Amino acid sequence: MTAPSQQPDIIDLTPEQIVGHADHWRCFTHNISDDVPNWLREHIDTCAMPKALAESSTPRTHLLLTGNTPIHLNQLIELDDQQKPTRFMNAYPCVDSPYGRWAMIESIYQAPTTLEAVLRLQLDDGTVMYAFDPYYSINREHYRKGQRYYVNLSALAYEVSRSKRDEVIVVDDPEAIRYHRAFNAIMAQNNGNPPTDLQAQIAAWQPAADELPLAPIHINVGDMCAYLFGDTIGQQDEAWCQGQVIGKSATTFDGQAFVLLDVVILRESLDKPVVIRLAVNQKDFDDSIQVNDYIQANIWLQGIIYQENQTQSPDVASKSA
Repeated sequence: MTAPSQQPDIIDLTPEQIVGHADHWRCFTHNISDDVPNWLREHIDTCAMPKALAESSTPRTHLLLTGNTPIHLNQLIELDDQQKPTRFMNAYPCVDSPYGRWAMIESIYQAPTTLEAVLRLQLDDGTVMYAFDPYYSINREHYRKGQRYYVNLSALAYEVSRSKRDEVIVVDDPEAIRYHRAFNAIMAQNNGNPPTDLQAQIAAWQPAADELPLAPIHINVGDMCAYLFGDTIGQQDEAWCQGQVIGKSATTFDGQAFVLLDVVILRESLDKPVVIRLAVNQKDFDDSIQVNDYIQANIWLQGIIYQENQTQSPDVASKSA
């Protein structure tokens, strides 16, 4: 009898499901074939080698090189038996973030030939998110089923726009109304924190007699936080989100100006909202967007599991210097 694997479920992506990083590089340049190789050469002298979650018991077959700036490049190099570089394998842009959440890795969608993957994450409050793993090549053998990891959450934003604050939708479906009322009532009874049996309580909830019939719900969608992951296998990290800007700063990458937005995208748990850091090219940014505004964005969500942050408990943690 074969012992069950201690690793999360791993799904191998087919070549057709692996789309590469061309769209991500277009956030930086439209001259990808010239600019990206130049950047890789320029950044090789200032790169760093990140720590894996644990020491490996086998010789390394590849080398992951990363950077120490808010926006940087990660590149993966194949090594021979003598630990010498033999082949360039992969490269992609990366965004650092001080924000994160504790989560378990439910499953992994991996591209075996390029050693990259999308992680299906379940946060402590039950929220499911999908994120590209920039450190998958060095951490993959150390991931364990049921283990909690602190995941720093960031994203590269393709386009960002201000939400329409007066946009309202009316929900008149009886079952949807009942679900919404039940969810709000149960959350209020639990001080804004979802109970472990939330779905069971929602199923059992009944309105008071004086609340019947349940009135339609008017939702101001311009003032809400929302996150929708991609519905294509292998591309679930390509997401849409709406949220409130709580921080705004600036940085550069190779002379290009970028705006960094700290955005609350989920408030399912009031005491632990999900905050991510978005990087958007200044050329594609609406300068009128300010802190406290609500925005919508199409993003490439990243989740980095730093070895240095696994013993820290707060929901804001930066990798160690």
